[in-house]
Amino acid sequence: DRAVRLAEAVSTAGNHANPLHLDVLAAAYAEAERFEDARATIDRAIEIATAQHPEIAATLRQRQRLYLADTPHREPR
Repeated sequence: DRAVRLAEAVSTAGNHANPLHLDVLAAAYAEAERFEDARATIDRAIEIATAQHPEIAATLRQRQRLYLADTPHREPR
């Protein structure tokens, strides 16, 4: 899936240290129905955000609940 490949490339370029990049990667995994990967990735994003960017951790936790329910995150139109 192209979205997964692009998100993986961006996350890798950032050494998997940017929680926003990881959030996008988790969303791409979930959209591709790779929910186990989505959950692992969002968990890492939450870990980093809690330590470095606590203001975004709550949003990431909301997405985590979706992935635990095998549901992709989609922005409203």
